[in-house]
Amino acid sequence: MAHRRLFALLATLTLLWGALNTAQAASFPLTAYPETDAQRVVKGYDPEGGLENGYTYICFGRYPYTAEGDVMPVTWKVLAVENGYAFCYTAYVIDFAQYHSEKVDLVVWKDNLIYTTLNETVRAEMFTPEELAAVAYSEERGWLFYLSNPQLRTEAYGFCHWQLKPQKPRECAPTPYAMTHPDAWVDPASGNTWYFSTGMPRVGFHSLIGFDGHTSTAANNRYGGMRPACYIDLSMLDNVSGSGTLEDPYCFEVIQDYSQVGR
Repeated sequence: MAHRRLFALLATLTLLWGALNTAQAASFPLTAYPETDAQRVVKGYDPEGGLENGYTYICFGRYPYTAEGDVMPVTWKVLAVENGYAFCYTAYVIDFAQYHSEKVDLVVWKDNLIYTTLNETVRAEMFTPEELAAVAYSEERGWLFYLSNPQLRTEAYGFCHWQLKPQKPRECAPTPYAMTHPDAWVDPASGNTWYFSTGMPRVGFHSLIGFDGHTSTAANNRYGGMRPACYIDLSMLDNVSGSGTLEDPYCFEVIQDYSQVGR
């Protein structure tokens, strides 16, 4: 008889424990946000697609584009998706600017004039406060930055490892607006221009990517092509339009209310 009473007590306690857990689960649900359109469709470089079809393109932010200075969405090439962020590189050289105002070495990126140009002047014109909230910031690089030489040799991003030879994946054309700058230059045969990357081969010089994609150098007080990169939070982009190509890039709405995802 005692065994029966003990068994009944244990059964009752088990039912009570289950009911308590159910009540707690109902009171404190675990929220799992649905997947945004950007998380679903944006991909990094796919080597099987090659240069023509291996990249996803998105439009985000805005900047002068036409020769008359008309503002249009900025087109970005997605190099990779890393930790939920799209690692993006502008599809065109968007302007020309000095790396620094003097021909001296400044090892820290934030000490150079181009850091201020990108992260104050360009950033303010390119992004609304809502859009800027989706752009990753770090104390080291800010929001917008130039790619380094090692990054521009990373095969996973679609580049080739060699530096000095011409390299088509690194070729870049300027926008019509960029070409209105008095220091702009374009190769008449290819329509491409040159742009700075980060790296100091010798005092007062920084690395540049030539019109044919090779690596060279230029004095950092020269005006060079401005081709920034950034990281964009894909969990904040939803309601997609476009097809993801260079001619028809994906466009999204910035969301901050996750209850609206997918609606």
